[in-house]
Amino acid sequence: MTDENWRLCGLQAFLWNNREFFGYDETVLESLAQDMLSNGTASAHWTSFAAKEREQFLDAWGGLHPITSVHQVVGGGGDQVMNS
Repeated sequence: MTDENWRLCGLQAFLWNNREFFGYDETVLESLAQDMLSNGTASAHWTSFAAKEREQFLDAWGGLHPITSVHQVVGGGGDQVMNS
């Protein structure tokens, strides 16, 4: 759902925010980011990254409720919801 540059940005932010664990060498951090981008879930640190992203997403958006079956999306842009 995201492009490669956006994923790289998220990975770099995760690594930067966790420098105490990953170290302070920017070359190493960039290498880790590229490894995670290339290998995805096969990367050794992917589970930690995914868990932190999920936690932060729920903190920010957890109070929202998805459209349920009693609603339908109308319009081509999906920007309106009406009760059925």
